[in-house]
Amino acid sequence: MFEGVSVWPPDLAPGPEFAPVRSWDVVPAAAGAARRMRAPARVGASAVVMGLAARLWTVLLLPPARWGRLIEIDHLVVADDDGSVRLGLTELAWAPGEATHAGVRASMLAVLEPVVADSGLAAGLAWGNVAASLHAVPRIYGEARLVPWVRELLGAEPLAGRLEVRDQRVRRRSCCLFYLAEGGGVCGDCCFDVAPA
Repeated sequence: MFEGVSVWPPDLAPGPEFAPVRSWDVVPAAAGAARRMRAPARVGASAVVMGLAARLWTVLLLPPARWGRLIEIDHLVVADDDGSVRLGLTELAWAPGEATHAGVRASMLAVLEPVVADSGLAAGLAWGNVAASLHAVPRIYGEARLVPWVRELLGAEPLAGRLEVRDQRVRRRSCCLFYLAEGGGVCGDCCFDVAPA
């Protein structure tokens, strides 16, 4: 199923270090990311939300776009390596019926809403991270058939309005705070042109 997926493929034989994503505690992962980045705690939390969302799209968007099926997220597990997130599937099972935009959105919210709530981040920042990672999906995977799925998700809450077209490019309405990490700067889609003083 995920053969040939080179961008954050899920581990299909996850070990004991993985935990069910629905009961995962984001706080230790955020602390680990902050240590690794030499950054304030909220920067670590931002990095973990971004990392989890980016990896989640491999599982949630590729199967619907390629095969019209939606992964059953009850089998989704997560591991944390000092703030670096890995996803796995204990079983490759499909949700009933054909994949729909509403089904992908519901799965996304089931995974990410608790993480965003527990992250300590402002909702605009956290969901801005999710929207930014989603917007990059067609480019990262090089698949045009992902575009309508991405467009639909970006048009629905809580992602609607998190991105805007400014200066002929898509930019965020919030900052991910990565400029606060040691050696960090602004991202290509940042709402700032230069890092705040």
